[in-house]
Amino acid sequence: MTMRQAGRLLIAVGVMVWAVYAVVWLAGGEPDVGRFVPFHLAGVIPGAIMSRWRRRGGAGE
Repeated sequence: MTMRQAGRLLIAVGVMVWAVYAVVWLAGGEPDVGRFVPFHLAGVIPGAIMSRWRRRGGAGE
């Protein structure tokens, strides 16, 4: 798995956190947004960095 693929996977997992939030909310629960945001950001921020990661050619570049 490349860095770009791993980054896209992390972004997808971070976005899917809101699917869990929606299921709880639609089931009549009162989910606290503050409990979902850290998991969302833990996937999306590193995922965005990794998906845009580019390898450098040499040590001096």
